Amino acid sequence: MLIITIIVGLIVLKGNPYEMYIGENNVAPSITHFFGTDAFGRDVFSRTIAGAGYSILMIVIAISVVLVIGVSVGVLSSLAPKWLGDKIILVLDFMNSLPSIVYILLVASLVKPTLWTIPIIIGLCSWMTIARQVRMQLLQEKQQPYILMAKQIETTRWHRLKRYYIPAIYPILGITVIHEAIHVLFAEATISFLGFGLAVNTPTLGNLLMDAQSYFLLGAWWNILFPGLFIAAITLYLLHLKKKHFEGGAKDAARNGTFRFLRRKLHRKKRNISHQGGRQNSPYREKWDW
Repeated sequence: MLIITIIVGLIVLKGNPYEMYIGENNVAPSITHFFGTDAFGRDVFSRTIAGAGYSILMIVIAISVVLVIGVSVGVLSSLAPKWLGDKIILVLDFMNSLPSIVYILLVASLVKPTLWTIPIIIGLCSWMTIARQVRMQLLQEKQQPYILMAKQIETTRWHRLKRYYIPAIYPILGITVIHEAIHVLFAEATISFLGFGLAVNTPTLGNLLMDAQSYFLLGAWWNILFPGLFIAAITLYLLHLKKKHFEGGAKDAARNGTFRFLRRKLHRKKRNISHQGGRQNSPYREKWDW
């Protein structure tokens, strides 16, 4: 509904966010301009709606990158031999020693900012948390009785990965996606506010806040109020989704109705462990314990 509202507001309620209204610089909110105009006579409502649209698009791109890298690294570190898993965790600890915003600003200063590069950079610098969560979840899963039984009856590794390990991480992905969405929203606003984001003329929420700081002391409070309220509104909406669908944390998320179909599917698989045989006497069986 939030995305639909933004699209309708951008297309129907107002027009071009780049259009300048001559002689209407820094006009206070009115019937003509709901959120007023900025120093160049551009409608703040149109630019704020467009900025929210840019932010949602960046969230989708960045989260896609985070999920692909984070889940892959988490699965590899938990199912790989101990020496390899320890090295991966060492890299994760090293990268977590500094806030991700430091890496984001460092890379963003070296790359030309575009609508694609900025969220990809944020995603490349923010996958460590989900990787660690996936690793912890799978390490617990490996100790479950049905996994041990599946190993005893010689099911294949790929069978256990597809039927047990992958469904086990579904519940934690919902919470992680919401946390990462909030992180991406604030990271984009931060780097744009600091001048490392998209072109200044591009109406992102961070750029709007950066432009507004020069005119806030002159009395044009609407330039900074409404973009800030939109950031707060998107954040509160994401937190509402988390509370509604994932109350109780990652361990209890599987009991929620959102993942009820996954829970039933997983429980059926626990009760009906396949008896297809695995490869006998494999020299890698002890090294790759999954």
